[in-house]
Amino acid sequence: MRIDYPTDAERDASIDAILAAGLDPQPALRHALGGLYRILGLRGMLFGVWDCVLLAVLLSGCAAVPLMSVLLSRAEPRLLLYPLTGGAPLLYAALLLLTFWKEEQLGTRELKMTVLYDLRQLTALRLLLFSGMAALGNVLLAACAAAFCRDALLFAQLLSLSLGALCVYIALTLLWLLRVPARFQPVLPALWAALCLLPPVFLPEALLAALLDGLPLAGTALLAVLAAATAGTLLRTYLLTYRKDDPYAYG
Repeated sequence: MRIDYPTDAERDASIDAILAAGLDPQPALRHALGGLYRILGLRGMLFGVWDCVLLAVLLSGCAAVPLMSVLLSRAEPRLLLYPLTGGAPLLYAALLLLTFWKEEQLGTRELKMTVLYDLRQLTALRLLLFSGMAALGNVLLAACAAAFCRDALLFAQLLSLSLGALCVYIALTLLWLLRVPARFQPVLPALWAALCLLPPVFLPEALLAALLDGLPLAGTALLAVLAAATAGTLLRTYLLTYRKDDPYAYG
């Protein structure tokens, strides 16, 4: 008597169906993140990486202050648009890379894979915190530049462009974490920096500023909102979707 055994795909589909029927439905993203934050708190979220957070803030400040002083010394304030848009993810990228590098070097990344709340959950909370810190930094830079130039429209332009660029980078970070192995994590900020450095090589600085200045404010704000919504969707996928082959944050 011949017995037909199920294929791997059929077996996995059956297991997924059993799990879907027996497990509680997935919570909303804000409930999942809120519950994790109430359990871990800020201290647990940043345990062992406070020095990385401080160093990232200091490095970003040391890069931003000279850049702002040089740009604000020029006669045309619209020249601020492109550098501050391209550099918007600087603090976020520094926070993420430094914390990842330290935990990779000390071996605590593997340790956190074995505890009750795994590294993917911790990383999702950190991404949200780092996003808020980077957004606050961009708002402060835009406010300082607009106050110095006494130009309210400049503030709105800088805010929509920089926050839009930051949200795009956050979405790319989440996509990178979902699809790319751990050893390639530092490639994303390098690619972003290279792409931001290419336009000034081929186009005059004044032309870049004019192109960004000509963008409709409502359009850039809408793009920022869409990028933020995409990042939120990817964050939900990253946090709540089980990945059999890659269950943890960095592969």
